Amino acid sequence: MWTLTVEFEKKWLENIGPLPTSNEIDQMIYESIIVQRQRDLFTLRGRLYRVLAMYWDPERDVVFKVDHKRRKVVTLFSVNG
Repeated sequence: MWTLTVEFEKKWLENIGPLPTSNEIDQMIYESIIVQRQRDLFTLRGRLYRVLAMYWDPERDVVFKVDHKRRKVVTLFSVNG
């Protein structure tokens, strides 16, 4: 089950329409082009920094970021502004 951040929900409603279901998010990720894979980076002292996965959905003309470990869709960028 995917959760959506408030920021993602707001941007989705402004740019796309009704919020996607968890199954629709799965389908979007499957059909989208991977721009950046998720990575966990560590400092020399062992502090974790998570770089989120980023996908481009050319059908909806958006880029979105996903935290796969927390199953959370974090933000949305409109390609055309």
